[in-house]
Amino acid sequence: MRLANECYNKVSQLAFVLFYSLPVWLSIFFTDQIVEFLERERQVISSAEDAAREIATMLDSWKLQIDSLRTYVQEEAQLLAKLADQIYSFNPTTTNAAILAQEILFAGRVSGVDPFLIAAICGIETRFRNQAIRQDGAFGLMQILPSTAYAISKQPDLAPLLSNANPLRKNMLIGAFYIKHLQDYFASQLHLVLAAYNFGPMSVERANRN
Repeated sequence: MRLANECYNKVSQLAFVLFYSLPVWLSIFFTDQIVEFLERERQVISSAEDAAREIATMLDSWKLQIDSLRTYVQEEAQLLAKLADQIYSFNPTTTNAAILAQEILFAGRVSGVDPFLIAAICGIETRFRNQAIRQDGAFGLMQILPSTAYAISKQPDLAPLLSNANPLRKNMLIGAFYIKHLQDYFASQLHLVLAAYNFGPMSVERANRN
């Protein structure tokens, strides 16, 4: 009986200890679980914050590109409008000034020649009458001689641009590249360039020597 009572007492003590220590053990176990959960959540939040920063940076970059594109479009529109005004000043009755302005701007960009110089030469040579042909065979808005057109069209930078170009664009491109050739030849001295465009570079060179 005494042994039974001792066993009972020990079991009771053990049960008492387990019962009152259970919350401690449970809190330790769940604390670890909570810490792990919070750490995972922290990592998720950190990744989300990194992604948000990347998206914000991307959006800022896009905004700068859009603003730059908007500025470019506005500047192009203003430039085309000025070219069209210059065309109208030579020929107020022209009906395709917008198209001519686009072709002049394109020719100027790819050749490196001021488009307003190209427009001025077109205006002086033909007053923007596309079908004008001189007795010596010069043709198109820029009044290019066939021999000059053939020689200039062989330039490596120009030949690919002419392959699918319409007659108007071909004439503009050949004229623009010819002006660029004369600018290089006469060190961009405008009076010599314009004289050579009309009378030929050799004539101007001979006159300049004399």
